Amino acid sequence: MNTEDLAIRSLAVGHLPLIRAGMAQFGVIDVLDEHLPPHTLPKISDAECVAAMVLTILFGRVGLWRMARPFEQIDGERIMGHAVKAGWFHDNSLGRALDHIEQAGKDALLPIDG
Repeated sequence: MNTEDLAIRSLAVGHLPLIRAGMAQFGVIDVLDEHLPPHTLPKISDAECVAAMVLTILFGRVGLWRMARPFEQIDGERIMGHAVKAGWFHDNSLGRALDHIEQAGKDALLPIDG
């Protein structure tokens, strides 16, 4: 192996893995996957799009059309739990996820006892 060809790249993660793990542990991802239709791109689900939007807002608020940009600056694989590309989180896929939430009914996504 030629060490001259190696490049070291440092990517921030900050508090985002903890937030993403909390979303999974509290069942947010499972509830979304259960109630929302499969995403048209098999690479990411609507639940992952919602998680990406929440994480991006916590990383630094940006417009929907620019949500992919922060994923270029952070270690998306460590945060999302699998390899992701920033380009997968474009405004069409994120908007579609929000449309699916609206179609499913926000009340259906909030399990309230009593």
